[in-house]
Amino acid sequence: MGEADARRLALRWLGLRALTRRELLVRLQRAGVGEPESTLDALQRQGWQSDQAVAHSERDRAQRRREGPLRLAHRLRQRGVDEGLIRDTVSAVDPDAWWEQAWREAERMGPGEGQRARLARRLARQGYPVAIIARVLDRLGQENPDGG
Repeated sequence: MGEADARRLALRWLGLRALTRRELLVRLQRAGVGEPESTLDALQRQGWQSDQAVAHSERDRAQRRREGPLRLAHRLRQRGVDEGLIRDTVSAVDPDAWWEQAWREAERMGPGEGQRARLARRLARQGYPVAIIARVLDRLGQENPDGG
């Protein structure tokens, strides 16, 4: 497969979904493209492919879905994003914003007997770090000292 064909194929995939460089590399290799690096370099230079744009999109998605920074970082790692870019993407969100997001989730669940453990598990599954979960639980304890 020639470079022009590889480019057309990559652009078709990018038209369907934003892909990281690694994701495109794997797809092009599976399609039989011998040396896809030059195609990938050209797509990046021309602005068709950007790991940074994928990372920002994933960050926005995580916030819409009320997911925490750990889940975001995990998803970016799975997609092949560089660790430095992952750190920059996660830290671009104010830490208080992550906490407020977790607190809104706690409010959404509402108070109730035994909710603290359930909430802690839920926040952990959603990718919030222990420090944020502890802060949410502390605030719940202050607002509901009867153990709600």
